[in-house]
Amino acid sequence: MTRSDYKALVYECAAAMSPEAIERILSEPLAQDAAGFEDYLGQFVRGEIDPTERTLAKKKLPRQTTLDKIWQTWEKLRHSQRDNVLDLLATQLVRAPLGTELAKLVAALDPLEKVYTNFDFSKPQRVVEFLQFLRERNIDTEPAKFQRLDSLINGCRLGVQGCAEVNQAILDWAYEPQQPRISFGQSEGPWLAWGRKLSHPPLKAFLGAVGQGSLREFLGANLKLLDEPLWLEFALVLRYAEFTLLDLFEQRIMSGREGDRLANATYMTFLGVWAELGFELANLESPLMEVSYQVGLQVLKEFAQRPYFPLYGPLLVSLSGAALGEAVVHLREPLHEVEDIPEMAKIYNLLGCALRYQGRPQEAAQFFEIATALAQRHAQTQTEAACYVNSGWALVERGSPREALVLQEKALVLTRTVGHRVGESHTLVALGHTLAALYRHPEAIDYLNRGLGLARDLGETPAESLGLLGLGLVYEATERHSEAVTMLMEARDLCVRTQDLAVLGQVFLALAEAQKSLQKTKLAVQEGVQALLLLHRLQSPRWRQAGGLLVVLRGQLGEEAFAETLKSVTDGMSQGGFQRLYEHVLGLLTEFNR
Repeated sequence: MTRSDYKALVYECAAAMSPEAIERILSEPLAQDAAGFEDYLGQFVRGEIDPTERTLAKKKLPRQTTLDKIWQTWEKLRHSQRDNVLDLLATQLVRAPLGTELAKLVAALDPLEKVYTNFDFSKPQRVVEFLQFLRERNIDTEPAKFQRLDSLINGCRLGVQGCAEVNQAILDWAYEPQQPRISFGQSEGPWLAWGRKLSHPPLKAFLGAVGQGSLREFLGANLKLLDEPLWLEFALVLRYAEFTLLDLFEQRIMSGREGDRLANATYMTFLGVWAELGFELANLESPLMEVSYQVGLQVLKEFAQRPYFPLYGPLLVSLSGAALGEAVVHLREPLHEVEDIPEMAKIYNLLGCALRYQGRPQEAAQFFEIATALAQRHAQTQTEAACYVNSGWALVERGSPREALVLQEKALVLTRTVGHRVGESHTLVALGHTLAALYRHPEAIDYLNRGLGLARDLGETPAESLGLLGLGLVYEATERHSEAVTMLMEARDLCVRTQDLAVLGQVFLALAEAQKSLQKTKLAVQEGVQALLLLHRLQSPRWRQAGGLLVVLRGQLGEEAFAETLKSVTDGMSQGGFQRLYEHVLGLLTEFNR
């Protein structure tokens, strides 16, 4: 329904002669587009719509008292509709086969589930209302069923309490002036800060384990305690934390590309948590594995509907800067159970990017192939072009740049045909990298500069950082070392500012090589250490390249001089933890040598 349709309905209600007639008129938007009409009607009643838009040809503007009556009637209908939905769900849980109640409840909590749209899980009050219906329906059930549903009621009750606490914790954290709203550099992110404000010890410990990356250890130690009620409490709080953050980043504390970047990272964070939770529970042979994956797929499908969903390589880091590639890939098997929806092409493309970043281009190619076929089936030209570009990156890494060139040239035609300028900027940059792999350096520079210029015009910083990296690599390959350093330092500053950690790791590595070529050994060691630490943290196989470079530098400097240089570099990087950082770098070099 359009806004014109909404307006016509408002005037039709105003002309109606009785409350019953108004209810009949409102039954149409109630069934077809309740959320959209409610938003419009609320604005109309409050006078928030432009006066010229409120008028209708040859019709007198309804009086405020009439509008208030329409709104009251609408609220009554909506309340009744919500009650019917919640009553229906409670009845279905009572009738569900024993042992399937939790999975059915989780399915109902899916915001994309049409039957239960009015559950509106993002509002815990709806869960409270649902519990009232479930308690009433559960009174006369048999003992086994009563016990199962009563345990779910208890889990929901604790979850609603946790939702209120985590909401306040997130708001306190987001608006705290003395620290950034989000820091990608913190090892534990905001989880411990949120956990400290929760009252239920198991929930507090769970969030702490998520923040410290010790979910496996937490589950192993608490598997006997992790029953359906406790899992449901965790699920409600995690999902509500996700909704609260998305509301902040999409609407409130920031807007534009910064808000999109943080919303993107939020989705990736919770996607990673659910994927890892499902994977670890599967390893422990827990029946809760299936519902964990079920929620992970819900998050993934919601994410794929967002306009900022990444087509050209995902932001594979969480709010804390931890890697998510492996966690996201855990969803590839459960994904086979999902019906063919239009977003599937983008989802398979994202998983292909995750596999490629992990150094598994052969597996990535299979996902890109599926994604391409799905995009063609649903006539999604922008996604199809992105699949060709990403397939090209994987082919270059597999040593087949000529095949990559064919696909990326096809992508360039598609992006220009549909006028997708962001996609064109990424394609031009990717072509520049591919031409460089074919040693066609003048052409590579031309494409990289064109892509870089377009990316800057559009404010598309991911393509801009890759363009700067590509120019730095080409200049280094053609022995223009000083120009390479200039480009790479610009890329480094951009990646730090935008927290594009995946590209930043490659930039550090390229800078180390360029500084080595200029015989600036200390700077080469400094950039090499940065590359080693970041790439290892992001679980990128490129960390071994950084390790190899540092081993070469150690051979050039000698053991004693290298140790002194390394101490100086790590001392400058750390804030009081110099010795630990120094030993960590030495440990990684030992691991590389093995």
